[in-house]
Amino acid sequence: MEENSPEKPERIKKPVMKLNIKKQGLRGRPNREMNLLVQLDLGCGKKKRKDHIGLDIAKSKDVNILCDLSFSVPLKSNSVDRVYSNHFLEHIDPPRHRVLFNEIVRVCKNDAIVTFTVPYWSYEAAMFDEHRCTLPQEFFNQLERYKDHWFDQEGYFHIEKFDYNFTKEGLDFCKKLGITPEEGLKFLNNIACEMTVTIKVIKNV
Repeated sequence: MEENSPEKPERIKKPVMKLNIKKQGLRGRPNREMNLLVQLDLGCGKKKRKDHIGLDIAKSKDVNILCDLSFSVPLKSNSVDRVYSNHFLEHIDPPRHRVLFNEIVRVCKNDAIVTFTVPYWSYEAAMFDEHRCTLPQEFFNQLERYKDHWFDQEGYFHIEKFDYNFTKEGLDFCKKLGITPEEGLKFLNNIACEMTVTIKVIKNV
């Protein structure tokens, strides 16, 4: 392990909430193909994703479970099929990321899909005061590369892919330079405004 690897923060045990989908205020009936998928929207705020269970620290009509996700995800182990998070991860203090990621692994089933959308690290809006950190692609790559440091024995994240939301100005500028937007990401700012990383949870069975 590299000398500059961050120290592992102490995990804090929190009570686990038993999930009853009928009591979470979810609209509509899941069809047979969905097979009652349990899907979480972490840090949902006031815009929870459809057919998802909203978790947030601030109370709103879209929040089904009120909790501090930097300490725990209060659900049963191996109960979740999908996790979605949109512009939430950058609001978590970096020392708490490891706790959150391990909690996600714990509550997820094997092969569950996790999707994080964050501001692209070199986009000007990524530097807002309320953001606790920026999260470049290399940060997520290291989650798998150094999985023995980041994750406990229960499992780890496998990075599936990265997708980028390019700005119109960035696309036009790359076209003017005769380069692809992906090439522009390597040395230009404000080419992309968002990055989405798709992750598969691998459980150590």
